[in-house]
Amino acid sequence: MLSVISGKIVQRKLTDKLLKQDEKTFEIGKAFFWTKLINDGMKPINWKKPNRNGTTVHFEVIDSELKYKLAIGELNAYLNYLNEKYGTNLKLED
Repeated sequence: MLSVISGKIVQRKLTDKLLKQDEKTFEIGKAFFWTKLINDGMKPINWKKPNRNGTTVHFEVIDSELKYKLAIGELNAYLNYLNEKYGTNLKLED
């Protein structure tokens, strides 16, 4: 039996052009994509610099409660950063 333990995925909408034009939209889009990754069982471990093709994210599979809690904690820290920087009120549902 084979199973995936890590990989990479590209979010094509998170381009360098979007980052230059509207940093807030880019960063909030990153948060939404991050949430989707976690919901799909992936914990981002490395976000590459965006380019014209999008943003590449290296991930590992969430295969334990500990990895899930770490992933949620990292996302919450990012949401807190965005809330401070942009005056937003982003938070995860319980």
